[in-house]
This record gives sequence, C-alpha cells and structure tokens, in this order.
Amino acid sequence: VPVNFETVQVNSSLTDGDLEAAIIAIKRNGVAIKGNIETKHDDPEFKSRNVELRTRLDLYANILHCVTIPTVPTRHKDIDIVLIRENTEGEYSGLEHETLPGIVESIK
Repeated sequence: VPVNFETVQVNSSLTDGDLEAAIIAIKRNGVAIKGNIETKHDDPEFKSRNVELRTRLDLYANILHCVTIPTVPTRHKDIDIVLIRENTEGEYSGLEHETLPGIVESIK
C-alpha cells in the first residue's frame, strides 16, 4: 500500500500564519510525526510552538515507548517501558512567567 507524506516545517521562528497552516495540515491528515521544537527563551512574550501545538490540537498526553536495542551495548539489558506524561498541567503546560529577570516561575 503506497503511503504519501506531507512534510510541514515547524520551528520556533514560524509566523502565526505558518503555524496555522501546519495545524490545518495536521487536522486534515489526522496524524503527524513530530519531534521537539526549539523554544526561544530570550523573549518572555514568546509562546512555545510545542505548547501552542499541544493546546490547539488538544494533545493530553505524550507517550514514549523506550526499548533497548539488542546490538547496542547498554548498562541495563532488555528494557521495555512506556512513559506517559500529561501535557496540560504543570511545567509542560507553558503556564509560567518571569517574576524577576532570570527568575522563572511555573504555575502548577
């Protein structure tokens, strides 16, 4: 079965219009493979594109399946674990502000 991929570039310097186009593409396709997106920490008014995507697409949880690879030497063998991190509260929700220059407070 042939699979067609639509590539959408998302990074911290996207305009709001570019981000909106990416969100429309994700909703249209019903699926996306997304890596981490750099966040600009030098502008306190800047909203993280990661947080924006999680909020706009109502992504409640981040699920990571971690396994060891048999041919790669590791300290621990036969690891097979699933991590589930809730995205809508705490540090991952993006509810934070700078109380004083260089001091950031996260709202839980």
